[in-house]
Amino acid sequence: AFGNKATSQVTFTYDATAPPAPTVNAVSSPTNQSSQMLTGTKSTDTAAIIITSSTATIGAVTYPTSTTWSVAVTNLKAGDNAITVTAKDTAGNASGSISATIVYDVTPPSAPVVNTVASPTKDTTITLIGTKEANSSILINGTTKVALDGLTTWQSVYNLQSGSNTLNIASKDTAGNQSSATTITVILDDKPPVIESSSPANNI
Repeated sequence: AFGNKATSQVTFTYDATAPPAPTVNAVSSPTNQSSQMLTGTKSTDTAAIIITSSTATIGAVTYPTSTTWSVAVTNLKAGDNAITVTAKDTAGNASGSISATIVYDVTPPSAPVVNTVASPTKDTTITLIGTKEANSSILINGTTKVALDGLTTWQSVYNLQSGSNTLNIASKDTAGNQSSATTITVILDDKPPVIESSSPANNI
């Protein structure tokens, strides 16, 4: 009827509590790959993970489960790439941010130096000694002979085959970059000398 009034009630929930900060799983760094998948965890009340970087390209964040997240980071720039990760809830509250740094390194180390090796030699086993960049390993003919370490000197025992032995010696750094090879040739002479005899010609 005329003059009757209707009322309605609206309830607002005021939420000023930020969600917990997310976590970032270990990144591969340094690396010589220009892209990498970042993964981590989040709280169940997190509505979105916000990821920023001033150097790399950040893809779309996906959520494999209610407490995990994943994103592709591409176009890494040479050097340090700082990445910031923040969680936001449905009310727009942002967590504290966490950061990760990916070092993109595509510069190979210098070729290792090998001290002079005696050649030819009768020794089936020789000791190779030389210098290298710190934080690198030594490969001989493609096989790691000295594990990555912080030293600038190296030493390795090598077993020779009879005859000519060509050794291609290279370094590899923590990012996986490999140097050009230093090549040496060592001859193993393990055959005894042949004594030839001859008969004097008959006097005529």
